[in-house]
Amino acid sequence: LGGLGVSRLGLLARVTDTPPPTATDTVTVTATLSPTWTATATLTPTEQVTNTATVTPQPPSPTPTVSPVNAAGDTFVSPLATPALRATTTQPRAVPTNRPLPTATRRPAATATRGPTLTPSATNTRAPTATPQMVCRTGDTMTFNPASPLTGKAFTIEVRSLMGYVEVLLAGGGKPHFNGVDQSGSYYVWRWEDRVGTAGTYSYSFQIRNGVQTCLTKSVTVVAPTSTPEPTPTVAPVYKFELALSDKYNYKPIYTDTQPVDFELELINNGNVTDTFEVWLKADGPEGWTAEYCIGDINSCYTESGTVTLPAGESQALFIKLTAPSDAQEKDQFFATLSAKSQGDGTTVDSPQVTVAVATPTPTTAASLAPTTARHR
Repeated sequence: LGGLGVSRLGLLARVTDTPPPTATDTVTVTATLSPTWTATATLTPTEQVTNTATVTPQPPSPTPTVSPVNAAGDTFVSPLATPALRATTTQPRAVPTNRPLPTATRRPAATATRGPTLTPSATNTRAPTATPQMVCRTGDTMTFNPASPLTGKAFTIEVRSLMGYVEVLLAGGGKPHFNGVDQSGSYYVWRWEDRVGTAGTYSYSFQIRNGVQTCLTKSVTVVAPTSTPEPTPTVAPVYKFELALSDKYNYKPIYTDTQPVDFELELINNGNVTDTFEVWLKADGPEGWTAEYCIGDINSCYTESGTVTLPAGESQALFIKLTAPSDAQEKDQFFATLSAKSQGDGTTVDSPQVTVAVATPTPTTAASLAPTTARHR
């Protein structure tokens, strides 16, 4: 008190005040941050930031007052003393400092990460299912196999279309039997089998919707089978023949006062093909004799060469006919040989030589001449 060193003296003044705010007091600043990010399907963030700062002013500092105190127990203060006023320091009003607004930090854009690539697995392909079609399509075809069926033989009727018709029918012909439908590339193929027993032309109609609509009509000609002749086996030709006497006698007597003498022979074709033979007669004897050969009949005779045609295995009768002149002498002899030649291979065959001798009309003379006859070839 005044630095006077007086103990317990003086005027005690009680000062009652409300301290002003000090520098350490805190000004409350309320900041409300409401950042909002909205992620869209294109991953573009949208920022919305709202900053609110509220400053609350403080009331002015009160002025201190001095009141005398004279209460029991208090230190006595002389009423004469001049009360010393406490120095009052006026504190400057704290100026609130706005806190810096928080800076909104953009969240990083979401990055889409691809998952593992799936390896496609094999899928089963279903068989084509016919789609109901109620309208005929231009370009459908109908074929027959074989193209010219035989009577009594089965044949196939085939219809092709790019449309998968349903409720199909085939009318006409005999009684077509349905064999089913399948798919060949882009085409649907229906098949029927039919068989007719009479030759002629038959029409077939391809219908849909159980016969309500006809899409295609075609005809086929069924023919009767023809008999094929059996082929003739081909064999190597064989040419072979013989010319022989029909009896065993090649000698005969002749009398000037009798009829001509004849010898019968046979020409035989022993080959396996038909052959034609050239025939001629060779004669040797006195002048005035007549020598002829005859074919088939003693009255059909020739002096020049001729031909005979014989199938394989067939034969022909030939004759040598000899006539003596009226002035022939006894024991005169005449010789003749018939020859034949194959035109197939050129082979020539001679008949046995025949002989006639002039004799008297007595049995003794004829018998005596017979043993002296020689056989010639």
